[in-house]
Amino acid sequence: MWRRLFTWGRSDGHRPPAAHADATAERGAQLGREGRWSAASAVTAEAVEMYRRLAPTDDETRDRMAGTLVNLGQWLAQEERFAEAADADVEAVAILRELAPRSARARRGLAAAANNASAHLSQASRWPAAVELGRETVALMRGLDEEEPGTFRADVAHACLDLGTRLDGLGLDRESLDAKREAVTRFTDLARDASSHQPDLARAWTTLAPTAARLGLRDEAIAAARHAIACYRALGDVDGLARNLANLATFLRDAGRRAEAYAAVDESITRYRSHSGMTSSDAARLQQLLRLRAELADF
Repeated sequence: MWRRLFTWGRSDGHRPPAAHADATAERGAQLGREGRWSAASAVTAEAVEMYRRLAPTDDETRDRMAGTLVNLGQWLAQEERFAEAADADVEAVAILRELAPRSARARRGLAAAANNASAHLSQASRWPAAVELGRETVALMRGLDEEEPGTFRADVAHACLDLGTRLDGLGLDRESLDAKREAVTRFTDLARDASSHQPDLARAWTTLAPTAARLGLRDEAIAAARHAIACYRALGDVDGLARNLANLATFLRDAGRRAEAYAAVDESITRYRSHSGMTSSDAARLQQLLRLRAELADF
């Protein structure tokens, strides 16, 4: 009922108190936690407009406004409204950049907001901006890890891997390769300490392999695919195993190692066929692999 009694858009210059904006933001956050994305987006957008009308100059209120914008980006992304989500994230990043020199909390928030912005920009196919913020995210995470050694190790690794995928969108394979190599190194170290990072390491090897292949680094591509296969075998992940066996078969064929390629594609086909939840894209991939096996049969 209180929202009906509050009219912040009057032409007499009335400025809504921060408490109303804060309460509206919290209501939006609660709706988001309940998975009610459309309602959460609408209410959180209302809170953002309240903060804008307030035009706060104190750091505390501006920090809350930035947090509300980050939430708005999350709820919009859940509705696949990626361009709008990115706009909200970018606005949050701008606020947090101003606050970061004075606040450790804002520095952490800036790194998270920049990461979200990069992700949503890439989902909106706005690759140059996604890459720019991806690079900033890596730098910010490195800075946080220097401030609090060890606390942000995994965040730096994830930021490097995410940057690599953003760079792929612009065809910047050499820089992508460097980012992914660093991610592999970091996740290898993390996985030694905690097995929970094994899926991250598997994904890092998986994304590194095709980048190396595009650059003509066949031996590195083959080695990366084999590492990914070993990870997915250990994890018992049939889908990841099948995909990487297929990639390995292609790399080996291109390297002229047809007998090894045949063995890899044959196992990949077996794995795909054993997958109980095969999608239409899996079925299409299986047909491609059957054709590849037929091509390799005469070796």
